[in-house]
Amino acid sequence: MRLGIILCIGLFTWCGCSIEDERARDFSLDYDLSYALFGGKKVEGTITNISSNPANTVTLKIDIDYEQGSCDYDYVTINETVYQNDQADFCLNVADSTESVYVTINNVE
Repeated sequence: MRLGIILCIGLFTWCGCSIEDERARDFSLDYDLSYALFGGKKVEGTITNISSNPANTVTLKIDIDYEQGSCDYDYVTINETVYQNDQADFCLNVADSTESVYVTINNVE
């Protein structure tokens, strides 16, 4: 019984931390995982504000899956005002062993 309660609390905590911001639909997100010029890999992308509401800060959560089956995450914050139809670029260097990435908009202010 205790194990079930602990698992439920853990699941709800994990789900609460991984949900996208409600304004995530205000943005178009395009990204790609590629090899960096001097070794390693990088995640490069662009966000576009498709709503009439400007955003002063956008925080992206990047989930990283490695070849060995392990996973990690990192955050990238874009600290510039993004108005309607404006674009902002982001880039994050990751390890050679990175197999795939998934980018979500975590917070919009």
